Parts: sequence; C-alpha cells; structure tokens
Amino acid sequence: MAVNIEKLSEHVGAELTELNIRRSIGAEDMATINAALVEHGMLLVRDQVLNPQQLIDFSTHFGTLKPHVQKKFHVPGYPVLVYNINVDRDGHFDDGAARRGVNEQTRVNWHSDQSYDALPSRATVVTAVELPASGGSTWFKNTYKAYETMPDTLKARIEGKRGVFGYVAGRKHPSFSAHAHLTQEAAEAAFVTHPIARTVPMTGRKAIYANGICCSGVADMSETEGDALLDEVYDWLDRPEFTYEHRWRLGDTIIWDNRGGTFHSGKLDYPRWQRRIMYRTTVVAEADEYLDR
Repeated sequence: MAVNIEKLSEHVGAELTELNIRRSIGAEDMATINAALVEHGMLLVRDQVLNPQQLIDFSTHFGTLKPHVQKKFHVPGYPVLVYNINVDRDGHFDDGAARRGVNEQTRVNWHSDQSYDALPSRATVVTAVELPASGGSTWFKNTYKAYETMPDTLKARIEGKRGVFGYVAGRKHPSFSAHAHLTQEAAEAAFVTHPIARTVPMTGRKAIYANGICCSGVADMSETEGDALLDEVYDWLDRPEFTYEHRWRLGDTIIWDNRGGTFHSGKLDYPRWQRRIMYRTTVVAEADEYLDR
C-alpha cells in the first residue's frame, strides 16, 4: 500500500493516511515512514484504536523496545509498555503521575525522551486510551528552527557547551517526586553530558537539545552562570513560533523522534476529575544516531 503523508503544520508534524497500523507494514512503506519521521519530527495516525499488544507490534516496526525506568507505571503483563496516566490504582487523581512531562506551562517541560541516558532513545510511540472532555493537548516544537533563529550572540555562548543531564534533574522543574519508583539501574545511573545544541547525524542540522526537565546545569560552569545561560535558551525555546498543538482524539497514535530537532511538552489544563490514560512504548537508538559533532 502507498503511505500518504499530510503536514499538520508548517514546521513540525505530519499525518499518515491510507495506513493500517494493526497489520504488519512492509519494508518499503517503513522506509517512507522513517524518512517522514526524520523530516517532520512527529507522525500521527488517526481512527485506529489499539490494544496493548497491537501498540507493541506497531512500535517494533521502528526498532527494539525497552522498558521505561519508572516501574510504577509499567502495564501489567507487558514489560515494554507503560502508562501515561493521571490516576492511581484506586482511580483517584494522582498529581505526581499527571505531571510526568506535563505542567501548567510548557516552558519547563520542553524535552525529548530519555535525554538523561548516555544513549537516549530513537522514538516514542503513544496511543490514546481515555481522554478528558477538553484540554490535555501535547505540544511539539521544531528545535532546529528554534536554534536557527536564535540570536547569534546566544549561539556563540552555547557553542561547544555541554549540559549535564539526569533523570528529572532540572533544578527548576517541579517534578522531583518522579525520582520515586525508579528501577534500581536507573536510580544508580550517573549523570551524563550532551551538547546544549547538537548536530543531528541524520540531517546534518543543529538543534537545541538541552531541556528543563533533565538538564541540571552546564559542564565546567558555575551553577549560577550555567542556570543563567540555560534560562536564556529555555526562554528562547518557549517562543510560540515553530509549535504545533495536538488535540487528542480516541484512536490517535503518535510517534515522535527523540534524536534531535523535536521537543514535546504536555499541558495540565484539563478537568482533573476526568481520566487521561495512554499507552506508551520507547524505541532503542543505535550509537551512530547520537554521534556528537
């Protein structure tokens, strides 16, 4: 079958149509889809409700899957599947769970997944299970464009600088409670460094990579100086340009690229007595997808 690709916005996101993701996808179509993921940063498939195994089967087309570091949110019976969820096991609103990558403001939440790892992930795949009546959008940002339009003076100041990353390590991020319930391996993991702006090997373009959730400072700079520099980067990043708001519908499945060029951020702006539940998988990257230049 031919995969049809329709842009969702000028700078980020595209919808895949004429594609049945409940079935196996051929190599030629996957080559088209993977190229579209690099180009658009985020891909959407609508109107196909997936059960846990169907999401896993679809996700494996993008590569090997790995369990998430927060064992609290693992879906029973599916080791590589986690919940994005806003309720606890008794069905009550769970503020800590709801704030995983989500906040009232996007500024502190722009990020790519697993940037706290020495080898972060290739992609994340999410499908909607239950949705509130309003709100709860996921926002996507083209961080190539954010870097390319950045003032030259700020570009010069971050050139060659590396951020220090750890799991929910951003000092100004409100979700330090997310450190609870980590796997032992994740809890014992050392901090790593990545460029504040990195050149993405697949495109040869430079994009902002430091983010307010996982970046705790700047290597070889004092805390005060590093925080001030990162604040300028995050202020620039949060400008409304180059952003797409995705308003979820049941039957939506989204794949986003974590290798550079795209950030996402959720907003905690929905009625908190209404459930917001999604299934999520994480795709492993290859080392050459994260070569620093």
